[in-house]
Order: sequence, then structure tokens, then C-alpha cells
Amino acid sequence: MSNGTETKGWTSSPDTRGTIDILVTCLVTTFLCCWTAVYPNIPGPKEGFWAIFRDKVGLASLGILGPDFLIVLAMGQRSSARQSFRKFKEHGHHDWTITHSFFADMGGFVLEARGLEQPIPLDAEQLFYLINHNYVEYPTITKRELDDRDKSDGLSRLIAVFQATWFIVGLIARGVQGLAITTIELTTVSFVVILFGTSWCWKDKPSCVETTIVLKTTVDINEIIASGGAYSASPYDHTPLDFISRHDTALNVVWQYYNELLRKVAFSPFTRRVHSRPWNRVPGDTFQWMDLDLAIVAGAFIYAFASIFFIAWNSEFPTRFEQLAWRTASIYMFTYGGVGILWIGIWEWILLPQKRLTEGHAMSLLERSRLPRPGHFFGERFRLASYQEPPFQHTGDGSTHSLRRQPTILPSFVDRARRFLSKTHNISPDKDPHLDTPIGFLFGTTVLCAFYVVFRMYILVEDLVGLRSLPSNAYDTVEWLSFIPHI
Repeated sequence: MSNGTETKGWTSSPDTRGTIDILVTCLVTTFLCCWTAVYPNIPGPKEGFWAIFRDKVGLASLGILGPDFLIVLAMGQRSSARQSFRKFKEHGHHDWTITHSFFADMGGFVLEARGLEQPIPLDAEQLFYLINHNYVEYPTITKRELDDRDKSDGLSRLIAVFQATWFIVGLIARGVQGLAITTIELTTVSFVVILFGTSWCWKDKPSCVETTIVLKTTVDINEIIASGGAYSASPYDHTPLDFISRHDTALNVVWQYYNELLRKVAFSPFTRRVHSRPWNRVPGDTFQWMDLDLAIVAGAFIYAFASIFFIAWNSEFPTRFEQLAWRTASIYMFTYGGVGILWIGIWEWILLPQKRLTEGHAMSLLERSRLPRPGHFFGERFRLASYQEPPFQHTGDGSTHSLRRQPTILPSFVDRARRFLSKTHNISPDKDPHLDTPIGFLFGTTVLCAFYVVFRMYILVEDLVGLRSLPSNAYDTVEWLSFIPHI
């Protein structure tokens, strides 16, 4: 040029990446995974956009802080929808789809009847009961009409899946070429695993629905309640149709306890309390029963999620302490899945049903339909709090002597501890008896979850702190041309 300025032609981008590139890519991928993968339930009749937004934020927060809990929540909802879908099909409702079941379980159908001050939401089990007993007419809404109510953004889902898939492909390529992978990238992959799991569970569930379908009946609500017989005589805590279905799983009982405790201390980031009695909406954080096959699938996703952190076992960390802490956290996250499943399973199938039977808690028709269960088989033989030793033995001369052990310090302590742990604690606003939490169950779960929170927070903090000192090849980019066959 005339002024002598030096110029260059086409120039390739640098073959390196910076810390901000790593951070932004991971944060964007994590946000897409946690935001697009959650499907909140329908809000109350006087609630709108902000209620849906708050519920979506709550589920996304659960996805960030406890992704394995989110997959259990989603798998339970799919299991419930699948069970009711089969019931409708078996009774000749061939146009009923699993999307209908999801729509019902999220509070899409509400009942209007004499004796009700306001319409109450119906889950799929309750709707099936009302239809089967000719209290309401079968809803004629089609799947296409339900899809029209679905306001989910298909483009954002597609972008999230593409970004997640490309992210994993990039990390695999880095591993093949021997380039360092940061811990924050591994944590992002764990979110991707949960994204794929929840997307499959909720692929048939409508999203961001704001309106409900009103089903009217000419029958008084008290007549419907009376049809349930003795099992409907107990006072309700959610709606008058509690006698048909409630999802009082062991995990849900302790989950609601912790949420209520958070509300009393500050606030719960995961869920909003339902203030209306009877309920005017179905909260979206209820952990439901799972069929065995879906429970196995959930366990597989949980172990896939927890196994990812082992990839950084021999990675370079800024300090030896951080490496040991990461290894310890990885071991616990993996162990927590198995121990947690076993612990919850014991209370779900044996101890909690046994205790409810002992105390005479009324069971819903849904819970009764799940019989027989181990807890009911062994409930009469093994009681947590009612064991009594034979007090006397008859001798040959007609006299008796006591067989009770003489009081000692150790047995006395064990007995008091046993009785204490068998007691229940209830902090629910209305003292719902179905949310009575055995102190033994609460204590064990709290210990497990306390370590989970500590190690989970360490992983999230180390992801950011560890960026201060990375191997030099962590900043190198993948040479994609090396994967193309050439002569």
C-alpha cells in the first residue's frame, strides 16, 4: 500500500483456548442442561408466568445441587404415568396416551362438585377412579390438543441436546489426543448425563402449561368420599380424594421434612408450599413409587453420573490436598448411590410400612394396591417399638419367677435409644400424620445427606478454584484434522 503499512491475508484462529473459554463453555452447557431438562407442574388458578418460572428455577436448582435426586424424581413421575396409562388402556380407553397421564398427574384435570368450595386437582389415579365409578365423564381431549397446550420451546431443547452432544464429543477427542481435561468439564459432563435421563423420562410430559380442564359432577363430594368405605373416613390433608391416592414414599417423607425445615430457617430453593386447603395445585417435587425396571434405569443413571468424577483420579491438582479431597469426594458420591438406595429401600419396603400398620395409619387405595409388600408380611413379627419379653415362667411347684433381665446400664441405654429412635417427628404445617418421620430414619438420612452436601459443594467449588493452576496442555485445542483419514 502507498503508506507502507504491513498487511496480512487470511489468518487462522489461535490453536489454544483461554480460561474464560473453558469457563463460559461449561457454564452455558450446564445452564442449558439444567434449564431445558425440567418440566414444572401446572400452577394454581390465580398463578401465572412467575409461578411457573419459580417452579422451573426450583427444579433447575435441584438439578445443579442434587442431579441424582432429579433423575429419581423424573423416573418416579414416568412410572406413575405409565401405570395409570396401562389402567386406562385395560379398561378400553384406547385413545388415552401416556401424555394424558402426565397431564393428569401434573394437575391438568380439576374436579368441580357440590360440597367443594373450589375445584380440586386430580391425579391420573383419582381420575380413573371417578370415571370407573361413573362420577365424571371420560374427558374427550385428544393428544393433539394436549400438544397445543405444551408451550415448551423445541428449538431450545434442540440447542441443548446439540450443545451437550458436541461437548461430550469434544472431551472424548481431548482424551484420545492426550490433552488434559479440567474438573469443571467433567462436572459438566455429569450434568449432560442427567439431561439425557430426564429428557427421556419427561419426553411425553407437557411443559409450561398454565390452564386446566374442569370436570363437573352432579354427585356430592361427600357421597364420593363415602364410596371409599372405611379407608376414606380419615380426615384429608391434601384433597378429599386422598383416600384414592397419595404418594407417601419414604424418600418423599424425608424430602418434605427437609424442605419444611429450610422454610422455617430461611426458604426452600426447590419448591413452593401449597397454602390452599384443599390443594388447588399439585406440587412438582413429590417423589413417587417406581416400578422395578425404571428403578434399575434410575440406578444406572445415578451410577453413570457418580462414575464420571473418577476420571480425574490421576489428574493434576494445584495441591496434594485438593487431589486427595477430590478422590474422597468421588468415592463417597459413588458409594452414596448404593448405600442410599439400600437405606431408602429398607425403610420404604419394611420399616415404614410396618410402623404405619402398627400405628393404624389409613392407607390410600393406591398404596393398598401395591400389596403384598415385605413390610406387611413381616409387620406382625418384627415390630419396631412393640416388642415385649415374656414376663414370667411357671415352675414345677406352681410358683413363678421373672424372666425379665435385671436392669443394667447397657440394656437400659439400648432400650431408651431404641424407643427414642422409634419415635416420630413432624414439622409439617398441618401436622399431616402421613409425614410423620421416624427419628431413626431421619438421623441416618441426615448423616448420609450431610456428607453428600459437603462433598458435592467441594466438587463445585474445586471446579472453579482449580482453574487457577492447570496443566499447560489443558489450553490446547483439539486437532480435528488428525481424525480425518489421509495418505
